[in-house]
Order: sequence, then C-alpha cells, then structure tokens
Amino acid sequence: EDAIVEDLALLGIKADVVTHTSDYFEKLQELAVRMIKEGHAYADDTQQEQMRAERMDGIPSRRRDASVEENLQHFEAMLQGTEEGRSWCLRAKMSVDNPNKAMRDPVMYRCNADVPHQRTGTKWKAYPTYDFACPVVDSLEGVTHALRTNEYHDRNPQYAWFLQALGLRNVEIWDYGRLNFVYTLLSKRKLQWFVDHGVVSDWSDPRFPTVRGIRRRGMTIDCIQQFILSQGPSQQIINMEWDNIWALNKRLLDPVVPRFVALSENQLVKASIQGAPPAHEKQVPRHKKNAELGVKTTVYDSHIFLEQADAASFGDNEEITLMDWGNVIVRNKSVQDGVVTALELEAHLDGDFKVTKKKVTWLAQPTESRHLTPVMLLDFDYLITKKKLEEDDNFTDFLTPQTRFETPALADANVAELKEGDQIQFERNGYYILDKVQGVDGRREFIKIPDGRAASSASKAAPDENPEQKKAAAAAARAQKAAQKEEKKKQKRNKKNGNILKILPWSIPKQVWRIFPVILQYHQHSARAKILSQMRGKCYHIEEALKKRWERRMINRWHYCCHLYLMVCSSCHSLSQYKIVSETNFNTQTGRMTNLCGGLFGLLCQSSNVERFFE
Repeated sequence: EDAIVEDLALLGIKADVVTHTSDYFEKLQELAVRMIKEGHAYADDTQQEQMRAERMDGIPSRRRDASVEENLQHFEAMLQGTEEGRSWCLRAKMSVDNPNKAMRDPVMYRCNADVPHQRTGTKWKAYPTYDFACPVVDSLEGVTHALRTNEYHDRNPQYAWFLQALGLRNVEIWDYGRLNFVYTLLSKRKLQWFVDHGVVSDWSDPRFPTVRGIRRRGMTIDCIQQFILSQGPSQQIINMEWDNIWALNKRLLDPVVPRFVALSENQLVKASIQGAPPAHEKQVPRHKKNAELGVKTTVYDSHIFLEQADAASFGDNEEITLMDWGNVIVRNKSVQDGVVTALELEAHLDGDFKVTKKKVTWLAQPTESRHLTPVMLLDFDYLITKKKLEEDDNFTDFLTPQTRFETPALADANVAELKEGDQIQFERNGYYILDKVQGVDGRREFIKIPDGRAASSASKAAPDENPEQKKAAAAAARAQKAAQKEEKKKQKRNKKNGNILKILPWSIPKQVWRIFPVILQYHQHSARAKILSQMRGKCYHIEEALKKRWERRMINRWHYCCHLYLMVCSSCHSLSQYKIVSETNFNTQTGRMTNLCGGLFGLLCQSSNVERFFE
C-alpha cells in the first residue's frame, strides 16, 4: 500500500482518500448471507483438485442443491474458523456448463483462520475472494468505469452477474491490453526473485520496470504522461522497444539540463599547451541555449587532462578543438605499450573550429587551490537476454551475466553543487541523474539516462543485438516489402489493361496505340470502359481549330494524353460534340482530370503533330 501511494506521488498524483477492501468486510459478509438466502450461493466442501476438474468438465457439485439452512450453517462455521468450517468454501450459483468457464460457480469466500490479516488481525476467519469483492466494492464506492487489463476479459460477465444478483449499481468496464517492453519482466513474482537473490538492491533498482525504478534512472513525469497518452487505449498486447520512450525523455531533458564535463580516469592523459594564456577562471553559461539555467565556473590552464581514447586518435600536427576554448595543434605524442602517456600541444585558440574533425572535452589539471570532483558513472543492462519470453520459458535460463557497469571519472568542480535527483548532461558522454551524493569511496554516483539511440537501447549481452546488423536487416525488409507491393500493382495494372484492350475496336489508328499504355494506367472507372466499348470509326482531323488552344494552354505530354483520351472516348465527329464530352467531369485517382477537362482541346490522332510529339 505504501509503495503504491509513494509511486503515485512520484508521478505527481495525490489521492483524495485511501480505502481498503477490508473496510467493507462486514458489508460483504451481509451480502454473502443474502445471496445464500436468495438461492444465489451455496457452501461446498469438494476437494480443490476435484472441484477444478468438475468445473472444466461442466459437472455440478454434489453440494449445489443443498438447502438454504445447510448452506447458512456451513457458512457460519467458516466465519467462526472451526475445524469443520476450514474445509468449506462459498460458491456463487451461476452456471455449471457455461462456455465461459469463469461463469462456472466461482468461489466467493474461503476460510483462512490461521493467518492474521495485515489490517484487521484475527477479527475475521473467512475472507471474500477478488472475484466477489471487486465488483461489490467498486459499486459501493461510486466507481463509474473500472479499467482492467484484458486478461480479466472472461471475468467481465461474472463481474456483471454479481452486481445484477445483488441489485447494485452497474459499473462500466473498459478493457485494455498490457503494455510490455522487450527484455523486461513485469511479473511481480519474477521481479521478487531478483530482490530475494540479491541481483538487484530493492524495488527501486534502476534495472526494474517499476515507477520507482524508471524515475530513479532519470525518466521524467512529463515523459511518462506524454508517452501513455500517445499510445492510447488498445485491446492488443503490445511488446515495445524501450527506445521510443527514452527518445521522448531525451527531447524533454535536452533544453533544460545543464552541461558539465567528466573524463574517465582510465589511463587519463596529461597534456601541456605551449602558448596558452596564464591560468584563469571564467563564468560561462550552464546551457548555451538556455540562459535561465545560470552560469558555471570554467578553469583554463596550460596543463589539462584528456581522455585516453581521444588522445590515441590524434595524428601528428593535427589541429583539434578543445570544446568551449579554442583550437590546438598536436606537436608531440608520447606512447608506451600502445598507451598515450603525454601530449604536447601548441595553442591556436583563434583557429577555425569548423575545419577541425575532432572536438574533445578536457579539464584543467587540479592544483592545491582548485579541485576536481571524483564521480562514479553507472550504466545498466537488461536483466534478461531474451526479448520476449514464451510461456514455457524459464526466465532464470536467460539471466544477463553482468548488468551493472561502473566507470570512475573526474568531473569539473561545479558538479559538487548538485543535489540528489538533479539531471545533467556530461558533454560527449550522455545524460545522467545524480543518484547518491556519497557513494562508494565517497564518490558521487551518477546513473546514465538512456537517450533512445539504438546503441543505448540495445542489450549489451544479447547475441541478437547488433545495431548495425539490425539496421541493415530492417532496410532489406523494407526494400523487399516495397518490391512486393510494386509487383502486386504491376500485376493488377496488367490485368486491368488486358481486360480493357479486349473491347477496343481495331479501327483505331496506330498513333493511338502508341500512347494507350500511358492513357490506360489512369483508366479506373467502369463507366469509361463502357464509353470505350462504344467507339466507332476514327477521330476526325480538326487540327487548325484546336492549335491555338494548344499553344495558349502550353499543354505538356501528360495533358495531351488526357485530352486525347477524352476525344477517343467520345468518338466525336464534330467540335461541338467533343466540347461537350471534354467538359464532362472525368475523375481519376489523382484528381488531375477534374481541372484538366473543362474547355480544353487536344490534337487528333491523325495529325502530323502527333507523330512529332511522340518521337
């Protein structure tokens, strides 16, 4: 209960009142007695395995037709928790052979006299089942719409039956599908296994899909709300990648989190800059595009730290950019056993940063008067290595060998001012949330926030997680799907064209046959096929009368085909006949015909211009 209230508070939700089913135990008992008296419930002492088999086979219990007096007597024994009462339960008298097995006389009450209730202690010896208590309490508390996952869908008629039998106010049920994520377990029983076996610290572990877990890993309330609203209610069970929700989270974080610098301590490289100005401090914005975040202090010195990976990538005399400072030229690089041990750089701070290929983060080396902040950068992997577990899978067979990764680092002194829960970006490293001010060895512990990119959302241990391979496979699948779609279109078009050609008269001049493939692909309606079948003779030559219209309209080849199509369909013998047909509203799929037809004219097929036009 406390966990639910706290999780809701993390989402910004505060309850007006908190109630418990145990608040209604007395009322539920009264209603159960009433159902017995009205013949809607009976006491049963059938063994559990036998009861399960009878329900599956549609066989009535031998106690189903017991008298009201007998049922009340056995129910009272249950409430008292007597030795006899412990072997009985109370069942609803719904149906014996209903196709929906949830309607086959479900259990309403069970006796449990040995285990005290967490709120009521030993006051009650028998307790209502969820199937009975849920609809009753919902109705009594004024719930108008009960939102339930569709795994309870078969129980909806049962829910309604209880309310109808007791004459209580109806409650509307809205079913929705579960939202699952890849490499993620949502079963409380399975998650409890990880806690019990020490794989995770507790239910707020950043690897857990709990509200506490994802909030601790840096997901914002706005992100959760926007993501759920964007998904909408769905009846289908969805298995989603994590990248969508983390990408949304990144878009919300990026404009509002300050920027700092942290360098991995692993083989950190010392570098000296010849020609650099004397050591000094400068106030710079925490975020270049958001002045409201304030300023931070940056130290500039001729002796700096660089990360090993960056230093190893530098070439001799290469010009690089020190971010938020200026350019330097690599003059000497000391390497021992493949590891860069020192760098000598030459200042060229006014150089053009646009021409350099490498922009790197750096930190001024500490002195007695100024210090760097030791931090621990934490990253996590999924708890299991299989995207979706099947029903017969044992999740313990797919445990990820290592799910926690630690990187000791040095951060600039401004990081020491942060409070737990503050979210930041370490430049060129990613987004982080301060989890503990005092972690291992007194270091501040920062948890990396996934940013939705394929590399950050991929499993680090799963054998099928190769981002580049996945990208190539997806591209190949899209290409194959597009090719199949195009082939279907082609077959459909050929079939349609073949049917139309069968009704064309052979008296049409050859010039028309040359452009018919263009014309026929826009021939979509059976009405035009009927006109086409009525064509007779050949179209008459009226070139001089139409030439001015042609030149003034600047009709291109596409327009010409449409004009000729109208003329052929009309099988006209005079200008007036053609004009009437051309003003008819012949629509095509593209809608171009509508604007084209009215009042326009084209050249007839026997014109010499037709030959030149299609050369």
